[in-house]
Amino acid sequence: MQGRDVFRFAARIVPESVLQALGQAGLTTHDIDLLIPHQANVRIIDAAARRLKLADDAVFANVERYGNTSAASITGCAV
Repeated sequence: MQGRDVFRFAARIVPESVLQALGQAGLTTHDIDLLIPHQANVRIIDAAARRLKLADDAVFANVERYGNTSAASITGCAV
């Protein structure tokens, strides 16, 4: 996996996706009380929050405590 490329892609696409969803709902980032993104990488979460200009307390992150558990979840579903 190309880590740098994945980071750049995710740091761009996560905020774009949030803005698209907000736009479709007729909302803005000012309407966000709490954003709960996929917990894959804290750097991606931080970069997305910065691009969206969200305060630290408006973005939930627990990846540093539990790690990225998506692989375990997918494996569990495939069994």
